[in-house]
Amino acid sequence: MAVATHPTPDALAAFARGDLPATELAVVAEHIATCSACCSVISRVPDDSLAGLARQAAALADKTPERAAEISRVADAVV
Repeated sequence: MAVATHPTPDALAAFARGDLPATELAVVAEHIATCSACCSVISRVPDDSLAGLARQAAALADKTPERAAEISRVADAVV
């Protein structure tokens, strides 16, 4: 069942963050599977700080193991 109207910007942002309840998640996922406009909105949702730390750690892991360990410790402290 496709959504007749676009999900709200708040619902799309919550979807991108993984913050929607399962029932609403399924409806939004079904909608964005066929809606390039909503996919575009989701692609502009900024990462939360934990996701950003995880990306930094992954990017640095190959370059400096010591720095990656430091970022990992910071990420563990945030959680």
